[in-house]
Amino acid sequence: MIVLYTEEYGLLEVSNQQWEQIIDRTAAVWWKFHRTDGPAVMFESNHSFWLAGEKYTEKDYNKLIQEVKDMPLVLRLVDPRKWVREFI
Repeated sequence: MIVLYTEEYGLLEVSNQQWEQIIDRTAAVWWKFHRTDGPAVMFESNHSFWLAGEKYTEKDYNKLIQEVKDMPLVLRLVDPRKWVREFI
């Protein structure tokens, strides 16, 4: 089972076979993988960290999330990145 988080569809759980079909049809290209509270793509053996369609290493992801958490609310509200403005 593969767990995906996308901006468009939220949480999706797909089998390995479904994942292969998704990749074959390149549907994933149109999806924006995104998750602020953990990895956005979780395979059985590894995880991928994505924010607004951009892939991060776990270390860089954690650093970015901590920077946003430490940001004063007023700065979050005017940040040009939509996900930062919506970050809780």
